[in-house]
Amino acid sequence: MKRRLKFVTSVASLTLAMLFMLFGVYAASTRQVAITGTITFTSDRVEATVSVYQVYGTGTINVAQLTAVGSQTFAISGNQDGKNVSLSPALNDTQTKYTFIIKIQGGFPAGSGSSIDVEIELPELPAGTDGWLALNHTGSETAPTAPATGANAANTNIAGNGEYYYTFTYTADPTKAPQSSGVLSFTCNVTLSRANA
Repeated sequence: MKRRLKFVTSVASLTLAMLFMLFGVYAASTRQVAITGTITFTSDRVEATVSVYQVYGTGTINVAQLTAVGSQTFAISGNQDGKNVSLSPALNDTQTKYTFIIKIQGGFPAGSGSSIDVEIELPELPAGTDGWLALNHTGSETAPTAPATGANAANTNIAGNGEYYYTFTYTADPTKAPQSSGVLSFTCNVTLSRANA
């Protein structure tokens, strides 16, 4: 009877040990990709409101339901030095997609004859991410849209009271990502200049 009790106890202990080991291996295999980003805005005689939004996942992007990460209002009085907005998203095995959106809303009165030239220096993927991290981006006058592969955000000109959206999406492939990638960083520079005035 004592032997049978010891045997049952040993089997139960071994089963528990194996379960803990499996949970440990699963936890150790969860990949985490930390990203830090800085978006710098510079303006030249521009009246505009610039906002940055962020969202995780693959659903429809609805700016009205998002909270602005950073917002700068550029006055028309002279040049403005760089204004920075910092982002620090993280991707993992289950959260594989991250999007940030730059919204530019012109502040010139309708009929003023002024427009806004927008020059954008796009972020690039860091070295060593080829094959497991993708970055897609696009631009739109009406509303932010999920960028398709091959779509490109570019310099543009918007009406003095118009709006424009730049959308950037990072997508990680957890089946190909390294166990530890450290912290990846990116920069994005946006320059706004008054035109036609």
